[in-house]
Amino acid sequence: MFSTYWQTSGRQYEISIHRDVRIPVDDGITLDSDIFRPDEGGKFPAILAVHPYPKAAQSMAMIPEGNGYARAFIEASDFNFYVRRGYAFIIVNIRGSFGSDGFSAISIRMPGPCSISARPSSGWRTSPGATAI
Repeated sequence: MFSTYWQTSGRQYEISIHRDVRIPVDDGITLDSDIFRPDEGGKFPAILAVHPYPKAAQSMAMIPEGNGYARAFIEASDFNFYVRRGYAFIIVNIRGSFGSDGFSAISIRMPGPCSISARPSSGWRTSPGATAI
């Protein structure tokens, strides 16, 4: 990255966007999510971004400003970068926030393992080791 020879992988895919997808978790509630994935069929590794903020703000356009002060509240990063390079990108509201079911308190139970275990039936996840959190 700090070299004159460094470069990112090329963009290979267009983006398929699925908004307001309900992800069931092991205690019976569902979490509200937006799923961004390559527009071609097949299995792709997934990046899971879990937070208590509005999903629309977490997936707003990064261009022309990029990751600067004006976008400092965005925790999810830019889905365009990852999806165009072959990753599924899932933005999830934690339990009790915005459209997700359940109760949220000061000590928040993060849904990572629950939502990951709910995804194998979706048919496009590659393997448990292919998920980055």
